Amino acid sequence: MSEILLDMELNSEQSDNVDIIYQCSKRLNSLINDLFDFVRIKNNKLILKEDIFNLHLMIDKAIKLYRYSAKEKHLRLRVNISEDVPLYLIGDEFRLAQIIMTSYNGDEVELLFMVLDTGIGIANEEKEKIFMSYYQVDGSITRSYGGAGLGLSISQMLAKAMGGRISVESTKDEGSTFLFSVSLR
Repeated sequence: MSEILLDMELNSEQSDNVDIIYQCSKRLNSLINDLFDFVRIKNNKLILKEDIFNLHLMIDKAIKLYRYSAKEKHLRLRVNISEDVPLYLIGDEFRLAQIIMTSYNGDEVELLFMVLDTGIGIANEEKEKIFMSYYQVDGSITRSYGGAGLGLSISQMLAKAMGGRISVESTKDEGSTFLFSVSLR
């Protein structure tokens, strides 16, 4: 609802107040979902769905969800989908969207996703640690951007549960490239 209000004509004070509500609710919702997912995965209670879904629509929805957040950070979201990627796939659409080259193996499709982050980058000695639960390279990041240091740990477990992997290539002060793959039928 706060996103809808942000798209309306509001005076400056109203806009600031609605933005605060939006940011707080977004962070709280994300933290709660991360904690639930973390507990489910750690206790082997996560159940992946096997539903048919339209990959293009799923990616379009994901982009729409993050468009406002990217805009306020002065980021540009761009998606390129190889023509080799089937339109309809069978797998867990929600979990795939959660962690956002194709190769065929019978009725299996491996999808490789690449997320380019032009932010602060990660030093070599920190690269493996960032996938540890509750770990953050810089404690001030939590204060600035929110989060509990669970996102990458959960993403790694989800990618593994979907027959894939996640990795990072990064240079300190030059940004990062996160790569993850999943296998779907």
